Amino acid sequence: MKKIAVLTSGGDCGGLNAVIKGAALMAKQKGAKCYVIPNGYAGLYNLVDFDSLVELTPERLDKIDLNLAGSEAGHSRVKIRKIEDEKKYDRIKAGLKKFGIEGLVISGGDDSGSVMVDLAAEGIKCVHAPKTMDLDLQSYSVGADSTINRIATFVEDLKTTAYTHNRIFAVEVFGRYAGHTAFRGGVAADADAVLILSLIHISEPTRLRRISYAV
Repeated sequence: MKKIAVLTSGGDCGGLNAVIKGAALMAKQKGAKCYVIPNGYAGLYNLVDFDSLVELTPERLDKIDLNLAGSEAGHSRVKIRKIEDEKKYDRIKAGLKKFGIEGLVISGGDDSGSVMVDLAAEGIKCVHAPKTMDLDLQSYSVGADSTINRIATFVEDLKTTAYTHNRIFAVEVFGRYAGHTAFRGGVAADADAVLILSLIHISEPTRLRRISYAV
């Protein structure tokens, strides 16, 4: 491959800029050029209408701050399979062909990964850099470390208020299909208890949600 592109999708988190920069640096090492597709899958779908793409040259990469959360590439919540266009995959392929893009590096969570599977099934070459703050995809994912550290920091900051007023504070954190954020964040903050609750009903009988607490 001589040209690849990177896109980020789903929720924003820490580490995404590192994925972008890492993909571009590896491409350069392999003798390939790397471009950024803006605004996730929305940008990929509309790629055929673009006049140009930003190449991630060493000079451009120097401007990317790895310490900032979020993504220089921008995000969208678009799901390709839900676009009402029978020729949507042909449109995407036409956009990639227009710019000579031979493969994609995609960083996203569950939903983004499922779209990548669809793209691969249509013959579009792509790889997934798992990104989910919930840490529910595998043992490591982009964004999880920074999330767990922030949870620990917030719980630590609340301790002084709890001690002062003789209160017990329950801090609800997200975790989707796993309780890693509550467990690891709670342990890091030396919480008195970590409660990982089973699925419970909320608002509508058909909707389920997992709630985790660091106490």
